[in-house]
Amino acid sequence: MARIEMKGIGVGVFVIVYISTTSAMYQNPLQILGKSTSDFAFDFYCHLTALDKTPNIFISPISISTVLSMTLLGARNNTANQMTNALHLQSLGGATHEAYRMLGASLEKSNKNITLKTANRMFGQEGFGFLPKYLKQSKFFYNASLQQLDFKHKPDASREFINKWVEKQTEDKIKNLLPEGSIVPFTKLVLTNAIYFQGNWMYRFNKTKTTNATFHLMGDPKAKVNATVMSMKTHLWFGMIPELDCKIVELPYSGNQTAMYVILPNEINGLKKVEMGLKNTTILEIAFKRMRNTTVDLRLPKYNMAAAYDLKPTLTSMGLRDLFTPAADLSGIDGRQDLWVSAFQHKAYVNVDEVGTTAAAATASSNRAIVPGNFFIDRPFLYFIREKNSGAVLFLGRIMCPMGYEKQCGMN
Repeated sequence: MARIEMKGIGVGVFVIVYISTTSAMYQNPLQILGKSTSDFAFDFYCHLTALDKTPNIFISPISISTVLSMTLLGARNNTANQMTNALHLQSLGGATHEAYRMLGASLEKSNKNITLKTANRMFGQEGFGFLPKYLKQSKFFYNASLQQLDFKHKPDASREFINKWVEKQTEDKIKNLLPEGSIVPFTKLVLTNAIYFQGNWMYRFNKTKTTNATFHLMGDPKAKVNATVMSMKTHLWFGMIPELDCKIVELPYSGNQTAMYVILPNEINGLKKVEMGLKNTTILEIAFKRMRNTTVDLRLPKYNMAAAYDLKPTLTSMGLRDLFTPAADLSGIDGRQDLWVSAFQHKAYVNVDEVGTTAAAATASSNRAIVPGNFFIDRPFLYFIREKNSGAVLFLGRIMCPMGYEKQCGMN
């Protein structure tokens, strides 16, 4: 049986697959897709953190969902149903792929004040019988053209070629996406998505005010370390989420079309409640509506991290039972039921400092006015980067251990 290779990359670059057909059924499929991708993002995050106990997490949900969607384009029967459910795409129906086309166009022209680049590419075995319809739709909906390589006779050279393409698309932030042995002679197709984001804060932190401050670790209430913390006092959108016993602040990037949101539990050990609660993204939608613009005294730790994930266990736990086995039906790709996904890798990188953020990769209470307050991020927190027009979550992560204390937190 032939096998498909799929790879995901984060912090600016990701590998993602997605496929579909038919006409739009909704007035605003872009906003519907934004809601679907948000639902997928936090659902995926909850499944990932249940399996991966690493203190710090960083992923690009939009990169992962894009690659899956490119794959969905060729999925049929039970495989397609499982993928649609896992991706939370039921509301889009036949408009799914058109919505992804619209999202790609929206991200590309988000604004001139930030750098946000996405790229999709298919790498296929020379001479393999891909269906013309699949290639045509992949190009139309995902702007993913086919690059033919000789996997059969030159698997390692093909791997290096793909890695170089990923490096270029991610400004050299994602290197060696495909490890040795990941491309084999019977590999038929590698689907990739790369996303690179670089944005400067609308309100920059003053470097002279960056200092060391206490950061509390989860578990032992006495466990704490010194983190490098940035400070500012300015008007920001801020709100409380009493359902999850936490608060949220928006940090806009230049142009105000993309923003980072930080969710801070009120209790040192409150992050798990937040993580589980946000699986119901309706809570987050309500929180956005309750936010008010007010003076905020903000303290945010500087951080950067690179992360790599094998996504097969997480996606399988989300219901993709067939995709990674010979039971997969990807006959929309080659006309035969002889392909399945043998690997799905994802890498991501993020750097947050006084100037802004660089990233690559690939959920009710009273509506009272918010008074000026403190937002001191001195405990484990969750954050995500969101494109405002569509509501799509580009990047999502958590910080439980500040930079420089990875060994103390049990990280390699």
